[in-house]
Amino acid sequence: MLVAELESAMEYGAFTHHFKNYVSLSKLGDQLQSEECILKVKSVLEKYRTLQLTEKEKKALQAIEAIVDQYKHHQSHTLHHEKKYQSRDNWFSADVASIIDAILSLKHIVNSFQEEIYLQEQQVMVELLEALSHLISIILPLLIFSGVVINYKLATKGKQLSQEVIVNKQLLIELNLNATAFDVSEAILITDANKRIIKVNKAFGLITGYAEHEVIGETPKILQSGKQDQEFYKEFWQSIKTHGSWSGEIIDRKKDGELFVAWSSVSQILDEQGNVEYYLSHFSDLTSFKNTQAAFARRIKVESVISEIAITFLESGYGSMNNTINDCLQLLGRVLAVDRSYLFSLSDDLAFMSNTHEWCEEGVEAMIDCLQDMDVTVFPWFVSQLLDNKVIRVDDVDKLPVEANNEYLEFQRQSIQSILVVPIADKGKVTGYFGFDRVKQKRNWRDEDVPLFQMIAKVFSLAQYQHKIEQENVNHLNKTIKLLAENTELLKKNRVLAVKTIQAQERERHYLAHELHDELGQLVTAIRMDVNFLQSLLGSKEDKTAIEMLGSIDDLSRQMISRLHSTIQRIRPETLDHLGLIPALNELVSDWKKHNHTVTVKTNFIKESKGLDENVTVTLYRAVQEALTNISKYAHADAIEISLEINLIKNWVQLTIVDNGVGFDSNNIEKEGVGLLAMEERVHALEGKFSILSGDDRQGTRIFIQLPIKNKAVILETR
Repeated sequence: MLVAELESAMEYGAFTHHFKNYVSLSKLGDQLQSEECILKVKSVLEKYRTLQLTEKEKKALQAIEAIVDQYKHHQSHTLHHEKKYQSRDNWFSADVASIIDAILSLKHIVNSFQEEIYLQEQQVMVELLEALSHLISIILPLLIFSGVVINYKLATKGKQLSQEVIVNKQLLIELNLNATAFDVSEAILITDANKRIIKVNKAFGLITGYAEHEVIGETPKILQSGKQDQEFYKEFWQSIKTHGSWSGEIIDRKKDGELFVAWSSVSQILDEQGNVEYYLSHFSDLTSFKNTQAAFARRIKVESVISEIAITFLESGYGSMNNTINDCLQLLGRVLAVDRSYLFSLSDDLAFMSNTHEWCEEGVEAMIDCLQDMDVTVFPWFVSQLLDNKVIRVDDVDKLPVEANNEYLEFQRQSIQSILVVPIADKGKVTGYFGFDRVKQKRNWRDEDVPLFQMIAKVFSLAQYQHKIEQENVNHLNKTIKLLAENTELLKKNRVLAVKTIQAQERERHYLAHELHDELGQLVTAIRMDVNFLQSLLGSKEDKTAIEMLGSIDDLSRQMISRLHSTIQRIRPETLDHLGLIPALNELVSDWKKHNHTVTVKTNFIKESKGLDENVTVTLYRAVQEALTNISKYAHADAIEISLEINLIKNWVQLTIVDNGVGFDSNNIEKEGVGLLAMEERVHALEGKFSILSGDDRQGTRIFIQLPIKNKAVILETR
């Protein structure tokens, strides 16, 4: 048939196939095949035009010729302007659909015409048989019995032919409705009522690999894969019996043994009595779609695992890094269905490698203990690949290259059949690697998984860097804590030494004041007494010179006693030793006011305190003494307020000295003299608090001292 010749020249495997290959791959053989098919199509079109055609057939032929000319034009452009046209996918995508529509239109016309001729022939046959039956009944009245028999047989045969016409007509309609699917991508299979194959289309052969003559007379069981159980087929036939059809996914087997997933639809065709006459099945290969879908789902799963690993490392606290790495290796091992997952580190000099973390599937031997401090020179092929930052993929250990003999022996020792190793690098330097082993069976590692594994390697690298920084921080912190402890101990020793120094100083001052008072004071007093005695002896004589000299000596002695008294007060006031802190402070303030008449001094002292530590008492007294001295020399103040309070609940005694003088830079106490610095050192030696607030422009100065009370027997009386 001309339509069959036209379809053969244009369909898959012929012109369109060669044209696509030529456009995509620029193969000369496909170009010649394509040109040959064009000439064949042109020849068939010329034959077709010699027939009596309907308008619909003429339009279909014109459409096919226009498309063929368009292909020829594209092919010419491909030949002469190959570099200019980089993307040609749209050259044939729409045209293929137009060719299919035109051919289907011609097939539909031919099928209709053949159906009409067939029905006419059948009808002529029926009429002929009826006429013959009538003739026999008239001409041969003597052969009534024979005529009746013959007439019955002819009538029966005519009835069978009529039924066959109806069934064939129904089948032709069904075929016309499914023509597009049969001729383009879907396989079609027709069986008789006994499920014997009577017809398949070309797509069936392309999908399954079976030629038509190989399956005619066979049953569809030839495609069964064994992946569906008896329950599946029971429901399969129950659906066809109940609903007249079944559709769904089914796993079939090709001629070469390869399994494929098919979307299949099976329906039954009934005769006029409602009996099954044929089974019509058509299916398409979903394997590529399923594989793509599975790969996409697996990629999403692996990417989610990478995100989970990254978050786990970020949330991992110090000290839990080892557990985190083990958890991540287990997660990867489970998701990727491997038998071992592990992490190795390389020494800084790249001379040794050690297995630091490992996860094993149940029943798989752990290898971590025997993979420590391994000499890298023993595995030259493996290490060279690793240091070149290459992913090592071995689907089958038995197929390792010859130069990897040492590695082969080691893999055999560990029962490894397939292995994948991904290097971990820090700033371009390989610091280790992680990997996966299959020991139970071989594994083909996917190309699309490698970039994902490299992302995991970056996560491990960042985690190791984080762990390293944390370890260094902890080491620095431990050193700092140690130094702080040592400094604290030294500070305690210094404070003890400072307290002892202060105590020794005060004892020395006490001794010096006592000596000045008892020794020099008595000597000066004796001098005055001797002077007074001499004055009494010379009182009756008129020796003015001697009397004036004795008067001068007496004045000098009086001044010496006054100066000596002032010096003793500064060194160690007797009031502090005999009467206590408060009387000594009152005396100190009173004596200071005699020399600073213009300054108003307001005091707010507790009335008395007993039981205060001597060091605390002396420190408070010296602080007030030093502050008053500085105020008189530098502050130019006209108002001072001094307060002293004790809190026995919180166990502290607090001294505050405030003036309204010119102030100074309190941030540079060292530059303001030794007195304030000594005051601060005294307070800190007793583990107290010391602060000075001062400023320019007559902001004044505020000295604050707080000392702890360690003697719980302090008795406090307030005004």
